[in-house]
Amino acid sequence: MNANIPPRAALLLDFISKGEVGTTGPEGYDIIVFNKQTKLPKPLTQYTIDELLSAQKTWAKNWGGSAAGRYQIIRKTLMGLIEALGIPGSTLFSPDLQDRLGYALLTQRGWQAFTSGQVT
Repeated sequence: MNANIPPRAALLLDFISKGEVGTTGPEGYDIIVFNKQTKLPKPLTQYTIDELLSAQKTWAKNWGGSAAGRYQIIRKTLMGLIEALGIPGSTLFSPDLQDRLGYALLTQRGWQAFTSGQVT
């Protein structure tokens, strides 16, 4: 887990990972929609963002979904995150990046307000 992610958020991300890909282990970072990762030419964590976005178009057409990685981030969500965070297309979809993206999604959905008690 990325060291910059608060411990409580890391626990929640582990919980989300368990629900999304069935594991909190490192293999979860390479899982894609409907467990089709064995059909990929290389592990998902070796894809650049540009490669992944291109591949996700094909997955959606062929398999009916584009979910990728430990948090099963769909193409539309990934596009919004990389734009908002200014992530270059040449960046690898590494475990570290996936954790950062997962935490960014928590943040967008009110993580700070929840942890400060402003919302239940």
